[in-house]
Amino acid sequence: LALPSEVFAHICSFLPPYSVCQLELTCSVARSAVEMASRWREQVEQLARETSSLFLSSMLTFAKEKECRHPGVFKSVLQFRIKIDTMVEEIKTWLIDFSEDELFKNMFLLKLKRILAGCRPVPAKKWKIEVPPIVIVIDHETF
Repeated sequence: LALPSEVFAHICSFLPPYSVCQLELTCSVARSAVEMASRWREQVEQLARETSSLFLSSMLTFAKEKECRHPGVFKSVLQFRIKIDTMVEEIKTWLIDFSEDELFKNMFLLKLKRILAGCRPVPAKKWKIEVPPIVIVIDHETF
């Protein structure tokens, strides 16, 4: 690209992650320019500041401690965060179909609904739930 890297980085700062990803796919020069602009790291840092996300700030701390500089690390963190947000929204939608009485019978669902709604969970007796492992495929289409 004929643009200085600072100008390119400034232009990319106005783009959402999906658009940066699409730009990166256009050619190897654009991909290199995105990598040189540290755009993925900046996206994670910006989102961490805007959302006060413990997940993102923990991942940034981990990357700093391990001296991770590869843009793929930060792109993966962003993609994982998007997956988490999508799953939370799907769970919220699913929980709307249950009445409070039905949810009260299943204390886990009641607690989950109240936590996602920003309410303090209701104290309950000890309970245990087993969650099967989740496999997430991360690719450019995630954005």
